[in-house]
Amino acid sequence: MRPRLFDSDKVLDQAFEQFWSNGIRSTSIADLARATGLQRGSLYNAYGGKEGLFLAAYERYAQGYLAEVDKAMTGNSLRAQLEGYCRVSISNFCRGRPSRSCPTTKGLMESDDGDSQGLGPESRKVLSSLVTRIVSRVERAFVQGVERGDFVGDPSIAATHLVAVVRGLVILERTGYTRTQLTATANHTIDLILK
Repeated sequence: MRPRLFDSDKVLDQAFEQFWSNGIRSTSIADLARATGLQRGSLYNAYGGKEGLFLAAYERYAQGYLAEVDKAMTGNSLRAQLEGYCRVSISNFCRGRPSRSCPTTKGLMESDDGDSQGLGPESRKVLSSLVTRIVSRVERAFVQGVERGDFVGDPSIAATHLVAVVRGLVILERTGYTRTQLTATANHTIDLILK
């Protein structure tokens, strides 16, 4: 196999921007070729097609997003950790002008629906995996909170509750809620969980 003659990270970032901005169904291989500056054949050879390119680009995005979440959740208190998670998440789906929403939520809505323009079961599994990894990180913060005496309750249920609310904030953002309103809602949810 010949070595790739392009910067894979740059190509994945450019491809992901197309998927995130335009949606999976609406992004064609021709769009991806234009965005990356590569020939369609090169994209097929390197990634096996549209879904393979999406999966590689999405995993690169997921790793970067999780690194941001990990950095934001290094506070000394459970509240600081949870606020950090919410802040990074809200900032992520409010990114861009106009904002582009959450790529995971958008991707899940377009995957595995029997439409050949969407993505298949492997993509749904990868998209769902990011949500699972987020819940795991938030649950770990709650477990540490129990150990420090910052939290009394079920860490698993509390983590799922908070992540579900943040996922729901994506919908509110799409309907016009501001970042300030979304942050206030997230903080109120944290208050309710930590009572």
